[in-house]
Amino acid sequence: MAVTALLAAAVRIALRDRVDVLAVLFYAFPPAVLSCAFLAAGLGFLARRRRLFAALSLAAAVACAFWWRSNAFVSNPPDARSGNLRVLQWNVSHPEERWGEVAARIRALAPDVALLAEAWEETPVVDALWRRLFPGYEIRDAGGRVALLTRLPIRGAERIPLGSRGLCMRYLLDFRGRPLHVFQADLSSSPLRSRRPPLDRLRKLLEPLSEEPVLVAGDFNTPADSIFLDPLRARFSNAFEAAGNGCVATWPSPFPVLSLDQVWASRALVVRRCEIGASLLSDHRWVFAELSLPAESETKEPPRAR
Repeated sequence: MAVTALLAAAVRIALRDRVDVLAVLFYAFPPAVLSCAFLAAGLGFLARRRRLFAALSLAAAVACAFWWRSNAFVSNPPDARSGNLRVLQWNVSHPEERWGEVAARIRALAPDVALLAEAWEETPVVDALWRRLFPGYEIRDAGGRVALLTRLPIRGAERIPLGSRGLCMRYLLDFRGRPLHVFQADLSSSPLRSRRPPLDRLRKLLEPLSEEPVLVAGDFNTPADSIFLDPLRARFSNAFEAAGNGCVATWPSPFPVLSLDQVWASRALVVRRCEIGASLLSDHRWVFAELSLPAESETKEPPRAR
């Protein structure tokens, strides 16, 4: 246990997930899990009266606990202004027996745009059920993997394979007379599949739109501190990191350790607030964000000194 934890900590610090064969250690051992692993190793050493190794393991457990606390929690001052675009990202875990309860929770949040992962099987009966549960919304789905519920008019939709079993649905919505580009990503959950190909493909799709209002959301099955999300972070804001408070992790609920479910916004959008909520209806927590177009005072350049 101690050797595995040491190797995983070294990978997480020095390599992250850039080396495919070692990436599984990065995904399986976030700091919270590392802390528990070192704690278990320390207790094992204590039981065997190996006091030096026990002390070192317990010290490592405490260090990883502080590491987890500093990296997995954010704090932002509240924004008194509310956003005029309400966005929900939620992996609803195939709600075959929970359709009514899941729909009620979504309606309570009242999103303008809801992006759902593991949504429902693609059948006319289920489609008709969800259309009845969400009057006033236009609904699109991609074979049960992901679905979009939107009050905004849809001007275009495209299904784009990302590679490594990754999928992206690209939508063009009308937001207050301006085009809003929405990318709904869904990556493979296998820790043995490299995130490099799908996230490189997604980056290339986003590059021409860096100055436009763009939302990127989904169950990435990739923690937000992945090295392959660094290019996205350079041009987009993670909604919860920018305007949320609390723990960023979304899976597995109710004791989440990985931030797999994410909402990202381009610089042409302002994240007013963001929350992560939990429910026994799914093993994923949802991400709910309020955004708006920048006010003139927020985009105007400061006067130049004479």
